[in-house]
Amino acid sequence: MSGFRSAASAAAFMVGPAAPTYTSYTDTFTDGTLVQGADINAPDFGPAGSPHRFTIHQGSSTYPGSIDVTITSMSPLSTITVGVGLTTWNNTSQSCDMPLQLTTSSVKVGLTVSGQVGAPGDLCVAVFDVGNVLGSTAYSITVVHS
Repeated sequence: MSGFRSAASAAAFMVGPAAPTYTSYTDTFTDGTLVQGADINAPDFGPAGSPHRFTIHQGSSTYPGSIDVTITSMSPLSTITVGVGLTTWNNTSQSCDMPLQLTTSSVKVGLTVSGQVGAPGDLCVAVFDVGNVLGSTAYSITVVHS
């Protein structure tokens, strides 16, 4: 006799709670300037006094939450590649922590970068120049998260 069971009979033997259904939240950040040379060591977290900060409401190591970051617009040139990074918010200094803890250097308008988050808390998203920004560049980022 085989050790396999049908899906119906296997479901009857599953033990433990089902994965939770998380609510999605959307934050949109806009900044008028991504200056040439705003590299990975000095990324653009947004305007002074209004950083690109958002709150992860749900997630655990067992059932991580999701995060999707999309650059929705960039001008005057919308075809360039830039970098995007995530880091934690520091409640003591009231600023975004450095260095960036998760980065990618190949983002274009419309491309979504996805990941998982294992705990609730405040994060920051930043944009940085990977050598393609030729002057001041306006941009908008959408972050969809749990």
